[in-house]
Amino acid sequence: MDGATASSEFLCTLQPPSASDFARGLLSRRAACRQAGFELDSTELYPPHVSVTGFFKATQNQAAEICAIISTELAAALAPAALPLNHEGSSGRADASSECVKVQQVVTTEGGHVLLDVVAPLITSFAQVLAKQAACVGVHVRPKAVRHLSLASGRSPEQRAGIARLYEGIVVGGCCWDLVVSRLLFRSDLEKLRRDGDTHVFEELLRLTLPRVAKATGEYLPSALTSKIDAVAAAAAPSGRVLQADYGHEHEPDCRGSVESANISKRGMDSSPRRLTEDQPTKDGIAEHFANSVARMQKHFSGAEVIRAGPPKEGRSMVQVAGKNSMLCVT
Repeated sequence: MDGATASSEFLCTLQPPSASDFARGLLSRRAACRQAGFELDSTELYPPHVSVTGFFKATQNQAAEICAIISTELAAALAPAALPLNHEGSSGRADASSECVKVQQVVTTEGGHVLLDVVAPLITSFAQVLAKQAACVGVHVRPKAVRHLSLASGRSPEQRAGIARLYEGIVVGGCCWDLVVSRLLFRSDLEKLRRDGDTHVFEELLRLTLPRVAKATGEYLPSALTSKIDAVAAAAAPSGRVLQADYGHEHEPDCRGSVESANISKRGMDSSPRRLTEDQPTKDGIAEHFANSVARMQKHFSGAEVIRAGPPKEGRSMVQVAGKNSMLCVT
């Protein structure tokens, strides 16, 4: 079976750009959890992400078609984000749905999870459309609700409270997001993660920067998260005890520019975030940018970047290109 007809597993997610302050903040707090004595769990098999779809199986040709569908349907789904800054709905209030992705707070659940609460109605609608369009090319895609970013799982009430407090204060003002399509190259598990540090390994096929709407100047001021801890975790946490760790230097928010200026092929190595400009993406500009990105992906399909969730290990034909918490490797 050749590469064009062999089936692989793929995943569509939202991820903060690896060079962004938000991504660095998430990784630094992962490290702080380990320093505080919290054992690794299955969330660390992946880079920090919000699931847009579940894993789906496709051939290389089908995956290329899926990426082309994403180019068209994502541009249409994000059309509200291209509205003028002074756009108002019939009620006279700003259209809240034009916010692509909004991070609200740290939340714990009695099921053992610690999550970042996320609101992304435009992406949720896009996931539903993608699933229907993918079926037309013979691919079953399971759309997700796009409601959270997992920080921890399988945790006791006391652990949930402690981890949530470690994530309090992370700066989310001005953060931006990429939509990423990846192919699974190596599947790990919790035992391998804890024993050898092995995470899932992904080959990145497509990365598209979502437009970000500036509704008010104050939105770009740093804003920090707070926690909503479930009753069981709050009761189990030692009274007045707040775990602390050295998070390192906090940077100014990453306010990347419009999608038309994004460099897709070098996105993972971009360490110089651009400031938001007055030029906002238009619907036509978004569509053109996404179409160009897919064309580039199809031309260089075999040269996609390889990413992994944690520190890459030597061997397996991958080398580290950034710091010890890097999410980007190349073959």
